Amino acid sequence: MLFCVVAAFALVGCQSYSERTQAISGHWQSGRAVFAAERFAREAERDREGRNALLFRLEEGTAWRAADRISESDDALTRAEALLADWDRRAEILLGRETASLVTNQAARPYRGRGYDRIMLHTYKALNAMREGRAADARVQLNRTYERQRDAVAGNARRIEAAREQARLGREGRLSVDGASAEHAYDVERARRDPRVNRQVETLLAPVEQEMRAYAPYVNPFAVFLEGLYFMHTAYDASDLERARVSMRRVAGMSASAALDEEADRAERAAAGDPPGPATYVILETGRAATRDEVRIDIPLYLVSGRVGYIGAAFPQLRFHGGHLRSIEVEADGASRSTVTVCRMDSVIAREFHDEWPAVLTRTLLASATKAVAGYALERAAEEHGELARAIARLVSIGYQVAVNRADLRSWTTLPKEFQFVRIENPPDGSLILRAGNEKRRVEIEPDQVNIVYVRSVSASSPLHIHTFTLP
Repeated sequence: MLFCVVAAFALVGCQSYSERTQAISGHWQSGRAVFAAERFAREAERDREGRNALLFRLEEGTAWRAADRISESDDALTRAEALLADWDRRAEILLGRETASLVTNQAARPYRGRGYDRIMLHTYKALNAMREGRAADARVQLNRTYERQRDAVAGNARRIEAAREQARLGREGRLSVDGASAEHAYDVERARRDPRVNRQVETLLAPVEQEMRAYAPYVNPFAVFLEGLYFMHTAYDASDLERARVSMRRVAGMSASAALDEEADRAERAAAGDPPGPATYVILETGRAATRDEVRIDIPLYLVSGRVGYIGAAFPQLRFHGGHLRSIEVEADGASRSTVTVCRMDSVIAREFHDEWPAVLTRTLLASATKAVAGYALERAAEEHGELARAIARLVSIGYQVAVNRADLRSWTTLPKEFQFVRIENPPDGSLILRAGNEKRRVEIEPDQVNIVYVRSVSASSPLHIHTFTLP
């Protein structure tokens, strides 16, 4: 127990992820992508294989992409991929850290990536490969986005089952933490059914459920769209065209968008033998994806042997950000069209947050109860040494619980709020005009090629990051 208390207070002295990245985030939001990328890279080197190493590499890779430094971006994302593979190989060791986090805090665990992180990692690597003309690598990464979506469903099922097993052991008083069994049993299921808990959880989840779209679990519409777009225009054979047709029809079914319906029809015609021909696709990443804040919920300390009042437990809640560029207007050869939404990352994140909630709720209830019981046991042990010792133990117990009762608020903060696109027929003079608020930018394209104009806007007031490339 003394070790747990010392470890908990030691963790308090460590900066949280948001504290370490607050200044960097300010630079990122103001449009200083290179500066932000360099700082994320520095933090990644400092952390190496630490608990935030993966996040720093993901952030670094995103920032370098915005700066059109594709080699650096690909290097950072490849390192992130290696960390993910290492975490997956060490699953049993990490399971021990999961249990130990019951007496420290959830942010003490290594960040191993959520489902949408893994999908977006390979989506960005696919875009990097396209940008550099590495057709074979682009195909590999697009295949991996599909595999990651499938794996994420199974992974969440495993997390829920692991949380249920911890709850069962806690209820039976057989949960082992740091090699020692808990002194008291705790009934998580009874706490979950508590009316006060239910009311507070409903309030927390209301904005999440409002944001959820008709996306299937762990499906990222932009990844599906990119797959359809790439294989429609770079098909080797009929199987590639069929893959494009299925992907475009699938993403069109996720959104009531005439532009996506047009792309689905175009893919249908391509599969039937009518090639789509040259065009320009303007793709916009806009805004900041949802992040996480902390909220306190009162939970009953239902011990199997009786009830010991309510304690405050720390839970994550999603925070949605505004202030983003709503769309871009593209002018070409006297015509003008605006970008439309392909994917709301906020909705992808909200759906995953909602699906993971049962495991998060179980783990947090169990962790909070374990800490409260540990503090109670410390006080009981000090009673035999007199009132002063008991008072000191109580102060230590309160400080310990305040220090470690923290939610895990880490997330990939440089992801966009939305992905949008618009298709434009190539103008004969090879010149496009992009209009975003008061900003006007001229972009040159290849009239006889399939062009991608990729735009990143972090906020409505920050400068646009633009790079262009052609599909082979």
